[in-house]
Amino acid sequence: DCGLRLFEAVPKSPEEKLCKELVFQRLDPFKNTKRQQCTLLSMDLDEECIGSLCHVRADGDEAQRFILVVVNREEFLLGESSAVIEKGGHVEDVPLHVIDVGEATINYLLSTDTVDHRQLQLMDFLQDGGDITEIEILASGTIVACGSGRFMVEVSISIPTDHPLEGEDPDTEQQLVMVDRKLVLFSANFGAIVWIGDSGDPTSPLQPRSEELTLTALRRTLPGDYRSTCNTLVA
Repeated sequence: DCGLRLFEAVPKSPEEKLCKELVFQRLDPFKNTKRQQCTLLSMDLDEECIGSLCHVRADGDEAQRFILVVVNREEFLLGESSAVIEKGGHVEDVPLHVIDVGEATINYLLSTDTVDHRQLQLMDFLQDGGDITEIEILASGTIVACGSGRFMVEVSISIPTDHPLEGEDPDTEQQLVMVDRKLVLFSANFGAIVWIGDSGDPTSPLQPRSEELTLTALRRTLPGDYRSTCNTLVA
């Protein structure tokens, strides 16, 4: 149902506990239409926000996209359980801050002054008449919170090719070749990308386009400071 739930463990017996739902928040920004289906892939939270990575697919369209949905932690905690909502209780909608991962990634790459050798393929594709809508951005299924409303995801970037790929059916209408994989850092406060970097060793071959990478974050509070450092591991 593309929703976040907060549970409380309540005693049932001296040796057993039950989960009681306290808060439910639907994250689907397209809940009022049946033409787009939104699925929650993963979530993480920091001291300010809850970030969720969602997969979106429209009916009758093979194209897929990914969105980052961010809600304020304090506003989420003021919500009600799904039982109260189903009974028709008055519930204030929590503001959803939605960022299109693919659109934001492409806009950032096209606006940056730094272009590496892998991005040159993307630039050549566009200069040769390729359309931005033909660029495929796939997000791996994990998200990590890096503190201060910042969230990181890993994406693969692919473009169409007229040349049959090894192991692919040459009669396929359109084939895609991956040109790069990136770590992308979003800021909920700015509603945009604030940093992009390589998700692996730039001198090593890229992981296959269909392979999802897992992100893990280690956050540590700085001595004498409320802020924390964030180290991210890609596996």
